[in-house]
Amino acid sequence: MHATIGTGTGTKIPSLVTVNSNKRADQTERNMKLFDLIKNFHRNEDGAVTVDWVVLTAAIVGLGIAVLTTVGGATDDYADQIGTHLSSQGIKTAY
Repeated sequence: MHATIGTGTGTKIPSLVTVNSNKRADQTERNMKLFDLIKNFHRNEDGAVTVDWVVLTAAIVGLGIAVLTTVGGATDDYADQIGTHLSSQGIKTAY
C-alpha cells in the first residue's frame, strides 16, 4: 500500500514519507548483502591459499633469476677456458 497525496486536481503523487521509506529499505537491503559478502569472504580461505602459492612461486622464480645473473658471467668464462684447453689438446691415433 502506497501513501499518496492529493493535489486537488485529481492527480495523486506518492508521499515523500513512502519514497524515503522505500529508499531506506533498499539501502538497508544493500548493506545486509554487503555485510553477508564480507562475512563469506572472511570465512572462505581459498583466496588466501592461492595468494600464498603465488607469493611462494614468485619468490622461487626471483631466487632463480638472482642465482642465474650472479653465476651466469662466471659460467661463461669457465666454459671458454675449458674450450680453449680442449682445443689445445692433441688426439693420439697410435699407441
